[in-house]
Amino acid sequence: MKKFVSLAFVFLPLIATVGCSSSSDDASTEQSAVDTTMPTQTSDTTAPIGNATMPAENMVIDVRTPAEFAEGHLDGAINLDLEGGAFEQQLSTLSKDGTYSIYCRSGRRSAVAVEMMKEAGFIYVIDLGGLEDAQTATGLEIVK
Repeated sequence: MKKFVSLAFVFLPLIATVGCSSSSDDASTEQSAVDTTMPTQTSDTTAPIGNATMPAENMVIDVRTPAEFAEGHLDGAINLDLEGGAFEQQLSTLSKDGTYSIYCRSGRRSAVAVEMMKEAGFIYVIDLGGLEDAQTATGLEIVK
């Protein structure tokens, strides 16, 4: 009986090691298969509505006043003043399938604008928050 117990202590770790390495190889093979079939994630902060495919282009929208916009805005951004009274009308000129990144001074107006756009049927809308957060997120320079 002692010989059996001694042999068990010798072979048990060996069997466990072989069993682990085999399942480890299987797991890495399975992981590789999963990685190649999963879509890559983006840095978007909102999920798409429906099964639409995300467009490649991204329009950056500054929802501050024209005076604030003139003081400095992200390079390439357009100005759609949220509180100027024409925001909803201006939205009607944009494609609802486009991708839009929205920012303001502190993040309050951008959150309101994002909610309005979602309610209006826009599919991909990203709230970048305030100007500094938007610059960090996009890597765009602030221009005047």
